[in-house]
Amino acid sequence: MTLQGRWYLFTAAIVLTGTFVGVFSLSNYSPSYVLTKTRSLASCTPTEGTIAIVADDHGYNDSISHGAPANPWPVVSVKSGDLVNLTFCNLDAVEAHGFAIDTYFDRGVILSPGTAYQVSFIAVQPGTFRIFCTNFCTVHKYMSGKLIVS
Repeated sequence: MTLQGRWYLFTAAIVLTGTFVGVFSLSNYSPSYVLTKTRSLASCTPTEGTIAIVADDHGYNDSISHGAPANPWPVVSVKSGDLVNLTFCNLDAVEAHGFAIDTYFDRGVILSPGTAYQVSFIAVQPGTFRIFCTNFCTVHKYMSGKLIVS
């Protein structure tokens, strides 16, 4: 894919499967501006180069079994300047869940069961940013991941 005539190469192809790893890295790119794009999706269909964050009755990407909230999960690691494509999927059969990222997607979104949302941005501000649920739900306290921009 290109942005202002430059090519991006992802070091990992992320595909939604039955098991989800949770730690990802993307290659570096130095943009001259920040791109932010959001859109609603009819279903959870992450594409190659997209990081999927799945919400269900086990938290984000099974964060309960990974020790959340003491150990935030998933952990998304990128480099400053990376194009970050996230697909947030609510695979819970009955409950709405939310998704936001401090600084990068503050306004967040609340999704009804079976829906998805895509967020794309260029990570220009280094630091550690909280990924969190914006909707009080039964597994709310376990829905706490982090984005690390180095």
